[in-house]
Amino acid sequence: MLLGDRLYLTLKDRELVNEDGSAIGALESFRRLCDSTSTLLKSLGLMPTSLLPDERAGSLDAVFERISKVRKVREGATSGEQSPSA
Repeated sequence: MLLGDRLYLTLKDRELVNEDGSAIGALESFRRLCDSTSTLLKSLGLMPTSLLPDERAGSLDAVFERISKVRKVREGATSGEQSPSA
């Protein structure tokens, strides 16, 4: 995500096409980074469109609940506690 942000900042004030009319290479790199980030976030259940394993799959509340659980696990890992799935 950080690479995508940096690349976006580089691209936002540049011409996005070469003299021959083709897209610059950095634009394709940015697109691939966005796709990869989106796929990763979706697979982790961190996007509203992610499929969650329970009956609340379409619920935005379920997404925020999932994010909260991930944060708790991360906080436990940084404080030296073992995660519940370990």
